[in-house]
Amino acid sequence: MNTLAEMGTEIMWCDIGGPNLTAEFASAWFNTAADRNCQVVMDNRCGLPEDFDTPEYARYDAVQVRKWESNLGMDPFSYGYNRATPGSAYLKAVDIVTSLIDIVSKNGDFLLDVGPQANGTIIAIEQQNLRQAGVWIRSHGEAIFNTTYWFVTPQEGTEIRFTQTMDAFYIMALSKPNATIVLEPPVPCVQGDQVTVVGGNASGNVVPSQLTATGSLQLTIPEAVQHADQYAWVFKISYGGTSSNATGTTTPGGNGTSSAPSGTSGPVAFQGVGGVSKSVNVLSMLLSAAGAVAVTLLL
Repeated sequence: MNTLAEMGTEIMWCDIGGPNLTAEFASAWFNTAADRNCQVVMDNRCGLPEDFDTPEYARYDAVQVRKWESNLGMDPFSYGYNRATPGSAYLKAVDIVTSLIDIVSKNGDFLLDVGPQANGTIIAIEQQNLRQAGVWIRSHGEAIFNTTYWFVTPQEGTEIRFTQTMDAFYIMALSKPNATIVLEPPVPCVQGDQVTVVGGNASGNVVPSQLTATGSLQLTIPEAVQHADQYAWVFKISYGGTSSNATGTTTPGGNGTSSAPSGTSGPVAFQGVGGVSKSVNVLSMLLSAAGAVAVTLLL
């Protein structure tokens, strides 16, 4: 741990918990970071007052104001490679995507473990599932990267999740939506706003929407949109409301006048000890999420 501190580690992620020697190096680590004008954080397993929580193979049911990080392995039984685990048991792309959405909507990060074989290679089924999830993340990243939770509620029922940025509000369906989605919470939408599709083959298309007399937002999902994506469906309300042009007529603000950031993807965090084989490097870089996703390699 002293070596990690000397290397300039910014996130100290202890494991197991219980009595340890954290206190012996922590003051030097914090002081060195302060001298470098660098912010550092420590998880809740180091034995000292922590900065974030780390539920293992679990997640919270509601928003946690304090940052947290759900960690689990693609193997449901082990963080390391287990030759007894059948290929069908590994976390599938749909599970990676929907887990990421649910966790981020509740102010969490997703720490996804990949257990290599003894020679450092990742088995084919894990590579395949990671790449498939990565394709979805690349196409829909703006609803994940650099977003925050919605303070009103993270979800509507069991199938809808929300995130937001300074420029847009995102509605994410965790399964193929029906022809109509009715959102009861007072989502930030005003008359004239447009709801557009994010990602998939219908990206950018406008979805018919209307505010009901009770203040609910009703989305009409065309069949073409229902069949244009997989794993999860994302819809965006760009902030802007309505505006008046020179003739005095009202035009849609929303998507027409405000552009949400396209999202950025930083490098995925590979944490491990020892060498990493070339096969690890070809794992889907698309899983990067600027803090939303980290892939840990147990070597």
